[in-house]
Amino acid sequence: MLERVIEFIRDHKGLNDIEITGECQLVRDLGLTSFDLVTMMCRIEEEFGIIVDDAMMLKSITVSDVARALAKSQSSDDGSDNTCAGGW
Repeated sequence: MLERVIEFIRDHKGLNDIEITGECQLVRDLGLTSFDLVTMMCRIEEEFGIIVDDAMMLKSITVSDVARALAKSQSSDDGSDNTCAGGW
């Protein structure tokens, strides 16, 4: 899951020239804005067919935090139509 999150961040922000690890902070180290975070999470939710708990995402500071939130959301998926648009 961590590698997929890193790839999403690379693709979304075009960060091919820097090393992204699980310890990188989304805002401070990678320069993501709140809009970047929402857009990225929407793409991830669509890709995985899940909805990530907003409270969990608000607590996500590092790349690893996002991967853990996604793994937790994926394991609690109830099989319903969980696309980003359906969740909003």
